[in-house]
Amino acid sequence: MRLLHGALLLVLATIWQIGHSQQQELIKLQNKTTLVESLGIDFASHWYICDRLVVESLEGCLPIDQADNFQSEEQTPVFLQFRFYIDPALLPENPGLILREIHGADEVYFNQQLVGKTGEFPPKFQKASYIPRFYPLPNSAIKINQPNYLTVKLYYDRSYDFLQYIQSELISANDMMVMKANEYVFHLIAISILLLLALIKSYYLLRIPNSGNLLATIGFFTFSGFAIISQSQMIIELALDANSLLGWQTVFFIFSQLGLVYFLLDAFN
Repeated sequence: MRLLHGALLLVLATIWQIGHSQQQELIKLQNKTTLVESLGIDFASHWYICDRLVVESLEGCLPIDQADNFQSEEQTPVFLQFRFYIDPALLPENPGLILREIHGADEVYFNQQLVGKTGEFPPKFQKASYIPRFYPLPNSAIKINQPNYLTVKLYYDRSYDFLQYIQSELISANDMMVMKANEYVFHLIAISILLLLALIKSYYLLRIPNSGNLLATIGFFTFSGFAIISQSQMIIELALDANSLLGWQTVFFIFSQLGLVYFLLDAFN
């Protein structure tokens, strides 16, 4: 019974993690600039999309919600830019950037300083679609009482229509570490439970050969195998959505919990 309660708690923890997000209001200033007074904010609607790197005026750049009207040559990078002032009281929290729902490869610059990259640009293009990005922003580069520039250089070998759907958030360094750890911990839990159930059902199948144990064994081994390879480069190259609300990682984790509940109920019967 305690195991059953534990499985139910894990399912509830997953649902809480998916739905838990802090929403804060941002203050729009003049000259395409935003005031950031708190962390834990989603500023995806405040990006400007440019066909070249523009640091000062963002001239010729369009708001991200007008991405459908943005014209860019195929096979060329685009630039997302976020210009903002930051409250000095936030500096002790060591701000960081989280990006989700990104296709292709990216490089992130903060005040023209490279802070991280995911994937590879041409000529050795390597997709890193839908992998969450965690980029700490160096405190030494933050400007007080002056505009700060956050730039994401993107390359994708297909359409850039996805830009209006990206998710971006400024959070503290501690919260970033927790979220990054959760990405791996929950995935590892799912793999461990599925493999354990697959091995137990294999043992049952050897002792009591029947169609129920056979199907359960095949199912658990299949899902555990998919869970293991879901973060491999082969899957990444397919640009499958592995991190959306009902994405693969969530499916694997929930299936592992349902499998555990099924196994416990079957054992009690």
